[in-house]
Amino acid sequence: MPSRPLWTLAGARHRGEARDRKAEAEDLVLQSGSAPPGARGTWTSPWTHLLAAILLIAAAGCSERWEEQHDYGAVRIVEHWKTNPLRWEGSNRMSIYKTRVCATPTGQCLTTSSVLVDRPVDGRGHWIRLMGDATLDQFMDTRSGLRIECLNCAPESTDAFMRRLFRTAWTLDGQRAVGFFGDRHADTPPARLQLAMLEFSTEGFRQTRLTGDDAVADARFAPLIGPDGGMVAWMGCGDSCTLYWIRLADGHRFHRDLGCPYNEYLQIAWDPSGPRAQYDWGAATGSAAATLCRDKDGNVALPIAPRPGRD
Repeated sequence: MPSRPLWTLAGARHRGEARDRKAEAEDLVLQSGSAPPGARGTWTSPWTHLLAAILLIAAAGCSERWEEQHDYGAVRIVEHWKTNPLRWEGSNRMSIYKTRVCATPTGQCLTTSSVLVDRPVDGRGHWIRLMGDATLDQFMDTRSGLRIECLNCAPESTDAFMRRLFRTAWTLDGQRAVGFFGDRHADTPPARLQLAMLEFSTEGFRQTRLTGDDAVADARFAPLIGPDGGMVAWMGCGDSCTLYWIRLADGHRFHRDLGCPYNEYLQIAWDPSGPRAQYDWGAATGSAAATLCRDKDGNVALPIAPRPGRD
């Protein structure tokens, strides 16, 4: 077998040593972030990190900011918005980073992250509910700009009462509201919740429990007050949903088993004779129709609401 020339073996040995030195140099680059003279390979310079930081700071400085003001009588809400320059599209490109709630007669303001406003239809009545972070959940009088207190919640404080009141709905005249009272984080419907009626006046509000702890309610549905204010309806869903309603004049309760499970399109509506369960008009479009409850003949078991402005 012919032997290989010595210069070839030496050359191979030298090339192997060179590769070892190159690997050591690249390891050094990875460890130190800088390259020794004559070293070859790829490394990240500290100047690259500095340039990236400068670009991020410049992008943050280019963030557009503006205010949006909403007036509810003597209550003013100012939302502070900003754009995120690192997002080019999508709902997260614009966001509220601060909200101020002010009583215009006194000039007193409260700063919070964001605020939800719950108020009667068409802004009727003189009371609204503001819900924000842990520091803000209260009813306010839109004429005076003042927070109103519960007049008959003792020994429980107004704040403690408000923490357990959720899914409120208003009468058409805005003088009363009804809501579930209990553990608002109950996530296993049907839950045992009370139904509370609130009556407002210039002095504050009074609460009355319409049901005891035996009432079955599904917190995914808000209670609904009838057009004449004489009845309140709500829904309870387990394997099947049941429509409940109470006549306020005498406290008599009624119920109707729907024979259908929970559906995101299910809602409560009112007929002249009382409440009914129906599907929102959007349930009749697209793939939603396949999710609807049907009777033994294959027909949709509950009415579908007419599309607004068309039917």
